[in-house]
Amino acid sequence: MPADAFSAGGAAPEAVRISLGAVPERARLASALDTLAGLLRESPRALHDVV
Repeated sequence: MPADAFSAGGAAPEAVRISLGAVPERARLASALDTLAGLLRESPRALHDVV
């Protein structure tokens, strides 16, 4: 989906969007965000392997 679909006005940058409202348990959301934070702390090469 193009980045502009997530913008209320103007051009939006191409980026990753994360939906926080779909997880029914906070613990599951916290775990997923911890995983994401760990990936972001790793080298740029590691980020290319995430699909």
